[in-house]
Amino acid sequence: MKSQHINKILEEFDALENISPSESWDLVFQKKLHATRLSKSNTIIKINTLMLILVTLNIAYIWNTVTNDKLEVNENRGFNLETISNELLIPQN
Repeated sequence: MKSQHINKILEEFDALENISPSESWDLVFQKKLHATRLSKSNTIIKINTLMLILVTLNIAYIWNTVTNDKLEVNENRGFNLETISNELLIPQN
């Protein structure tokens, strides 16, 4: 049964006519390739933009943290110096 089925399929295959592409096949194929490239390009641009935004946010956060730490150190130092001067009874000018 299998060999008859295989022989029938092979006969159908042999009976097929030669297939040739249409005249506009190359043009249609080029359009599809171009559309795919544009789509891929747009995706890469979106990913790059997102990464740039994330990096910028991280830099801004780090800058803000460093700046606030410096301000707190300066405020704490001034407060500490004032406390020391008050404790040692140093007159302030």
